[in-house]
Amino acid sequence: MGKPVLSSKERTLLHLHRMKVSTERRVFPFEICQEGIARATGLLKTHVPRTVKGLEEEGFVESKKGYVKEKERKLKVYFITLKGEEFVSTIEARLFKMDVGITTETGLKISKLEDILKEESRYGIDILDLLDSIDDEGNVSLSNLRFAKGNMSKDKFNVPEYGEFIDRTAEMNALRSWYEDESPLMLVTGQKGMGKTVLAAHFCQHDVDDKSVLWFDIPRDRQAESLLKTASHFFEKMGLTGGILSCKDFVEILICAPVILVVDGYYEVEEEMVDLMIDIVRNLKMGVRGKILVTSPTGTPSYSRFFTLSELESGKVRQMVLKGVDDEGARHILGTNTSSENLRKIYLLTKHNPSWLVMIKNEDENGLLEKTRLTKEEIRLLFFWKR
Repeated sequence: MGKPVLSSKERTLLHLHRMKVSTERRVFPFEICQEGIARATGLLKTHVPRTVKGLEEEGFVESKKGYVKEKERKLKVYFITLKGEEFVSTIEARLFKMDVGITTETGLKISKLEDILKEESRYGIDILDLLDSIDDEGNVSLSNLRFAKGNMSKDKFNVPEYGEFIDRTAEMNALRSWYEDESPLMLVTGQKGMGKTVLAAHFCQHDVDDKSVLWFDIPRDRQAESLLKTASHFFEKMGLTGGILSCKDFVEILICAPVILVVDGYYEVEEEMVDLMIDIVRNLKMGVRGKILVTSPTGTPSYSRFFTLSELESGKVRQMVLKGVDDEGARHILGTNTSSENLRKIYLLTKHNPSWLVMIKNEDENGLLEKTRLTKEEIRLLFFWKR
């Protein structure tokens, strides 16, 4: 059987065939400009201009300039012609006769590509999706394909419950921007108590609606083996794999599946965990479907570092430093109409650390003595100022 091979011309025509966009629209989808065609078909950006030019010359596509969604200027967009549709029919007729192996729990089942496509079309899977999922031996895992297309349940595993969320507009916007761009990893750092875990949990609960979430709590378990076991059980439940994953398996799932891994509280970890994180980040590429969100307190030892400066500078890893809440947020936590002058004094001692402010509100002297470096005299002053 083997993996089917398509020319750049055939891939582009199949893609434009599935788009079927009207030429009369005021704003066109990103997928029909050159950059969008490259991303959707897997072609190199440098190959697309030559490919579409050739298709235009043969009369298979036509083009015009128009506004493209999320782009600020007019770009060339492309549409399949009637002649192009006729050529697509000949491509499909050839491909439909192919034998494809379907991997199941009980073994391998051979079916015609046309029959598989008829069954899987109800999941929004088209011929390009199916062809791209066939491996070098000519086999396909339909559960992996359905998951990658977003047609399996989106679980949120171990995401912690949290109390009231104080407005973090800038930070939430930064997370949303990262979620939509091609960077695979975001690191959120900040002093203990700044709300890194709450921010990540709020983001996963309210903004992640097209990916499954796997939350791994480092303070509870620092072992690399435990992370891989937890991921294995999670992905097995999704129908993606069976048995314990290797690092390579884990990366391959992140490349194709809509999953976000949250590693919460990454600090002093075992050497094997550092090595695992290094391997994962090294092997992930820009633009993969999966994402990794890591929270880590300020002062994490250098020997726990899992990415390089070049990975940070290239945008492969993005970093956010979480600071204290603003004055309005501090007033809201304290529950009082504290004067601006007293609020400034509180800030000088606390930097508006949310967890500290909660203890000040509750006048929890023992908690502040245990979890901060504040003296008894400073704590009593804080209790006085907040009134």
